[in-house]
Amino acid sequence: MGRNKVVGLVDALGISEEVVKARIDCAFGNDPLGSDREFPEIAARPYVIENQKHRHLNLPDRIKLLTWAEIETLFTSESRNTGTQNGFRDS
Repeated sequence: MGRNKVVGLVDALGISEEVVKARIDCAFGNDPLGSDREFPEIAARPYVIENQKHRHLNLPDRIKLLTWAEIETLFTSESRNTGTQNGFRDS
């Protein structure tokens, strides 16, 4: 996430950046070198959505490069295993 996206979340939710980080489990971005460059720092599980522009990037191990189909499979499977709807937890 670009810095302005983090600030926007903090302002919109009325909570601190630390609390935002604690509540976000996953983040998805399709522009890891641009407007989504901060998302790995705000989410425990950051994902980059594969596209032609960056499908050959060498990403750090904790950032996973996935297609939309892989994301759907991952979260459908995860929601079945955790009893959550669409991979989302209630807070």
